[in-house]
Amino acid sequence: MKLEAQAANTEDKAYKEVLLKVSFDANQTSDALDWEFLPNSRPVKGDHAGGILFQPGEMLHVEIDGLGSHASGYRGFEVVDCCLLTNPQIIQIGAKLPLKYAAPSPFCGIDRAVYVLPNKFEVVPCTEPHPSRPHEHRVKQVWQGELEVAKAQGRWEISLYVTVRLNFGDVRPAELRVFSFDPEGEVGDGGAPP
Repeated sequence: MKLEAQAANTEDKAYKEVLLKVSFDANQTSDALDWEFLPNSRPVKGDHAGGILFQPGEMLHVEIDGLGSHASGYRGFEVVDCCLLTNPQIIQIGAKLPLKYAAPSPFCGIDRAVYVLPNKFEVVPCTEPHPSRPHEHRVKQVWQGELEVAKAQGRWEISLYVTVRLNFGDVRPAELRVFSFDPEGEVGDGGAPP
C-alpha cells in the first residue's frame, strides 16, 4: 500500500485534518491492525491508485479502537507505546544523475526514521457501536498530538507499531500485545526514478 502526499502550493489552502484510525480485537491471533484514513484519500485509479494520498500541510491525527467480546472479559487497553517507522525510498536514479533518497520522514520536524508518538493517548467515550462489530465492547483512545505532512516529495515504506496492555478484568491477567500495519507512503509524485 502506498501513502502519498501530492505536492501542492499550500500557502493559500485551509488547514486540513486527516485521521489514521486503527483497530484491533483483543482476542485476535494475528498482530495486524485494521486501518483507514479519513477523509478517504485512497484513489482507485491513476498514478496514485492503491495508495493513500496526502497533501502537504495536512495534519495527521491517530485514533485507536480496541474491541473485544464481553465473554472474554475485555475491559479496555492502555497504550504503552506507539511508533511510526518510515523507510525512505529512492526518488532519483539514472545515468549521470546522483542517487537520491527521500528525507527520513514525510512529516515536518522529524529527522529520523523511527518516531515514538508522545504517550498522550486519552480514552474518549464511544457514543456509537463499532460499525462492523456492534455487539463487541469498544474502547477508543485518541492521540492528543498531530503531525504535519511536509512539502518535500518522496516515497516511504511506513509502519505503525503499537504496544498495548489489555485488561480482562477478573477473567484473566492483563496481557501485553503488539499490533502493526505497514503500507508504503509518498509525498508528491515521489520523483519516480527514470
